[in-house]
Amino acid sequence: MPFATAQRSALKELAVLEFSSERKSMSTVVAGYPGAAGNTVLLKGAFEQVVSSCNTVTLKDNSQKALSAADKKNLITRIKGVAAEGYRVLGFAIATDGGNMKNIT
Repeated sequence: MPFATAQRSALKELAVLEFSSERKSMSTVVAGYPGAAGNTVLLKGAFEQVVSSCNTVTLKDNSQKALSAADKKNLITRIKGVAAEGYRVLGFAIATDGGNMKNIT
């Protein structure tokens, strides 16, 4: 979901988990994300790490589908193929339900 400037300014940053080479990712917890009642977690980092944290995927028609172990393996294989061509690939995920950080204030 792209953000307009007004939407970005409505977000309140609650916490940041800085990038770590152990986690190979970083997370930001925000309040005020459009369509979310509570906290939202924004995650970015190494594709494999991000995929391993996900249990659903949003499709082109905006519907959601459960992400099985086989789906995760397939995605990682496909992305490794792209990376082997010299591209740098980052993963991005969002937890509009706040995930395990829904109670941070």
